[in-house]
Amino acid sequence: MSWYGLAITNYFNFNGRARRKEYWMFYLFAIIISIIAMILDIALGIDFTYSTFYGQESLYYGPIYTIVALFHIIPMYSITVRRLHDSDRTGWWFFGPILAMLSAVLIFAMMAGMSYSMNIRLLMYIGGIIAIVGYIGSIGVLIASFVFMFFDGTKGDNRFGPSHKYDSEGELI
Repeated sequence: MSWYGLAITNYFNFNGRARRKEYWMFYLFAIIISIIAMILDIALGIDFTYSTFYGQESLYYGPIYTIVALFHIIPMYSITVRRLHDSDRTGWWFFGPILAMLSAVLIFAMMAGMSYSMNIRLLMYIGGIIAIVGYIGSIGVLIASFVFMFFDGTKGDNRFGPSHKYDSEGELI
């Protein structure tokens, strides 16, 4: 639980490094707290529902879970960036796929708009192909950045700061 507290105290800290243990323990406790919030929402009967042809369906979460999830968004981003820093990678490995997906949608929308205004359907098809390639590339980068979370950090200091696990010679502290 102390690793979770450490991540929360570094709420807006995107600088420095985070060990694997800090990263995974934060995510473990964040998931456990989220599940407890979901159970509370359902137990109190305040979970969100929506209407279907068959009646009311539950989304299995409500306002308590929503508050917990919103509380955890920024620490999840910051600890992920600091975890990437620990393996001497830039935080853009995390934000890159998000930006690539958004740019793919934007390119497709622009090409579709130009296609409609100029009455040239080929532009829309080209925009669609570019968007698909952008999505596939961003998924590849997303998978790579997730795999980086399993690697040990660089031994000793790196460009993002000192190691919390190794001393400057690379020996365990």
